[in-house]
Amino acid sequence: MVNKLNLEVTRWPWRPKTPWAVNIPASVGRRRRRRLFATRQQAAEFAQDYMDAMLRGGADSALDTTTVSRALKDYQASKLAVASKAHAEKLRMYGYRIEEILGKLRVATLRVRDVERFLSKPSWGARTRWNALGYLSAFLAWCQRRELIERNPARLVAEETKKPEGRKEILSVAEMALLLRLTRRDRMLRAFVVLGGFAGLRSVECLRLHWSDIDVDEREVHVRPEVIKRTRGVRERYVTATTAFLRWLPEKGSGRVVPHTERAFQRRTERLRQRMQAGMKRAGLAGWQRWEEWPHNCLRHSFASYLLAKCQDAGYVAHQMGHTSPTMVHQSYARAVRQADAVKWWAL
Repeated sequence: MVNKLNLEVTRWPWRPKTPWAVNIPASVGRRRRRRLFATRQQAAEFAQDYMDAMLRGGADSALDTTTVSRALKDYQASKLAVASKAHAEKLRMYGYRIEEILGKLRVATLRVRDVERFLSKPSWGARTRWNALGYLSAFLAWCQRRELIERNPARLVAEETKKPEGRKEILSVAEMALLLRLTRRDRMLRAFVVLGGFAGLRSVECLRLHWSDIDVDEREVHVRPEVIKRTRGVRERYVTATTAFLRWLPEKGSGRVVPHTERAFQRRTERLRQRMQAGMKRAGLAGWQRWEEWPHNCLRHSFASYLLAKCQDAGYVAHQMGHTSPTMVHQSYARAVRQADAVKWWAL
């Protein structure tokens, strides 16, 4: 396919995911360039837009025509095909925000102020903002490699922003008791709280777990390879079900324990967080201010801390959590808790 000014759209078989190329000769664009696209139509549209911009303002202005919305569509098409389910869900979630705030802007005109506007969502905490900045930076780096933008403003913001510290957040016995009370009529959220606080499962593992993986008779939870988080730890494990776990586990169902996408699940947990904060205020419990956002990884950290205080064996705790070294338990998960509090936790 050739447009009216002989800017060719050709097949580029060496890139299976973006097999259509627009070759811009030096005689047209001052230096040779090649842009790759997922579909022939996208390549043809770019070629026409490029030549139209050339006629209006020359080679420099031709590079400014691609909008964030169009670039984002191509970026997601290239990434979603190979992304894991969890990563794909994050790509879509942050993609909605990018489209909403920056979609109509041209990629080449993006500046630091636009990145800061993207990050200014009131409901986002420090860690969520940091994660969102990472996804935006990856997208703009992709644009930079395709010469849609001269520099990556998100990277400039990241250089000036301090990464939030991974503080170990654990629940008090009173907070866990309140969470269990607030989820008494919601089987899915009750299962999430119990799996995290009394079995040490990660949130992403709760999302992938099936009810058939929980064996009440054998008192164990099978975390299959398809369920476990892809880390350098173990690839499969059996978690011993504690008495507290079996006591609070809701009636088993069928299918997935959490039959929602990650985005829908986050909306449910956000409502639970709001109810938790309101309940702590009413009960006069100290620490309700930290529930302005969900305490990061608090259920899994609580499990590690209270189990270590109970059994005094970091190797056993590491095995239950899917770690290959007891050092990980001390360095990244467990906090020091009193023996009396550990007794109360497992007696809930």
